[in-house]
Amino acid sequence: MNHDEIFAEFKRGNESLAAAKLLADAELFNDAMSRAYYAVLHYVRSLLFTEDIVPRSHHGAFVHFSKHFVKTGRMSPDFNRILGRLQKLREEADYMTGSKFCAEDIASVLESVREFQMNAKELLVKQGIVCE
Repeated sequence: MNHDEIFAEFKRGNESLAAAKLLADAELFNDAMSRAYYAVLHYVRSLLFTEDIVPRSHHGAFVHFSKHFVKTGRMSPDFNRILGRLQKLREEADYMTGSKFCAEDIASVLESVREFQMNAKELLVKQGIVCE
C-alpha cells in the first residue's frame, strides 16, 4: 500500500473518533459506541496496510493485527483486549435494543480509543507516514 492509502485509512479513524465524541456530547451513547469501534477498526486497517494486508472482514483485521503487531511486540497485548471489548460493546450497541450506555461508559471507551490512536500513529510516524 502506498502512504496515501495508509494515511486515508488513519484519517477515517480520526473522523470516526470525532463522530463518536459528537454523538456522546449529544447523549447518543449507542451510536457513539459504534463509531468508537469503527475508529479503532480504521486504525487497525491503517497498520495492516503497512504490511500490504487488506483484511476481508473485521475478524480478519483483528486476527492479522494480533499476529503482525501484538505477537511481534510492536503493540501491547492490552490492545487486543481493547479490540475485544470494543467489538462486544459495538455489537451490544447496534443489535441489542435494550442496551443502555451512559456518559461514563463512552468516556472510558473514548480514552481507550485515543490510546490506540496514539500508539498506531507512533508506529506510522516511525515508518515515515505522517498522520494528522
